Amino acid sequence: MILTGNEDLRIKRTIESINEAFKKLLCETDYEKISVTKLCQEARISKKTFYFYYSDLDELLKEMMMQYSSAYAKSVARYHLPEDAKDVIKEFFVFSSHQGEAYDRITYLESFRYIRNQMIHDVRAETKIESFSNTLPGIYMSTALLEIYIYWVNGGKKESLDEIIKEATNLILNVLNGMKS
Repeated sequence: MILTGNEDLRIKRTIESINEAFKKLLCETDYEKISVTKLCQEARISKKTFYFYYSDLDELLKEMMMQYSSAYAKSVARYHLPEDAKDVIKEFFVFSSHQGEAYDRITYLESFRYIRNQMIHDVRAETKIESFSNTLPGIYMSTALLEIYIYWVNGGKKESLDEIIKEATNLILNVLNGMKS
């Protein structure tokens, strides 16, 4: 259940508790091993309460990913590609690096590929970058961004955020500029 801000305080607390417990469990175990029972124990709610808001864990995961993709889409909505590629690259890394460990696991674990692809589709649909995203340079850029981020996360984020943004920007823009020639 996506909160609008008009809900009763108890509902807000319950949904926040479910989301925090879910993120914690995603950081501790594989998604396939998370059960509603385990989530409810962690969130300190009953199964009946969980099922009042969600039909299953997949619905909760999809909602969480929709929130991530919607927030990212808003952060890049003002940009136009390919002109603002440098800004989009920076925004992707800044946004992604502030989402937390659960986001990172969803981003790099292969078992989340289907939901990650849906997020990419949603961002493209919500922004002005959709037409560019359906070109060879656009496909390269989105794939490279994701793979560089995964590389950075799997490497323990040893480079600073500024360093990885600079490296990614140089690499991606050099290739995109080469595609123009």
